[in-house]
Amino acid sequence: MNINFVDAYYNRGNAKQKIRDFIGAIEDYTKVISINPKKIESLINRGNAYIRLEKFNDAISDFDTYIKLNPNNPNAYDNRGIANSRLNNYSEAIDDYTKAIELDPNNSQIYFGRAGIKHKTGDSEGACSDLKKAAELGLDRAKTIYENTCL
Repeated sequence: MNINFVDAYYNRGNAKQKIRDFIGAIEDYTKVISINPKKIESLINRGNAYIRLEKFNDAISDFDTYIKLNPNNPNAYDNRGIANSRLNNYSEAIDDYTKAIELDPNNSQIYFGRAGIKHKTGDSEGACSDLKKAAELGLDRAKTIYENTCL
């Protein structure tokens, strides 16, 4: 395949994600990775498409590969946390969310995601702490849940 097509496949994969053609998106991201393995953003995007298809182990594999190449991207940990949580790997999910928060401490969505896992594992105090932080960072739904559940 021609290396000049990398951006075309990547952009088409993004377009396919937007129209919910996740299988098509995965095919395009896979082509990008085969042509240019250095275009690692395709791993995150393909991992997200796998999540939408409930292929959580495939998603985790892509996020693991991405993290080995770029360990400082909070989105990779956040997304891997989502996939781990869907597999009921709650300890791993909390670790992923915690690392994502280390890298992006002002991201309300990550605190909100971790709060959900803490709630599922019976850590109500930790869940409320994360909900409070997410609310302080401006996430309205976290504020509503915090006020209805933790106060």
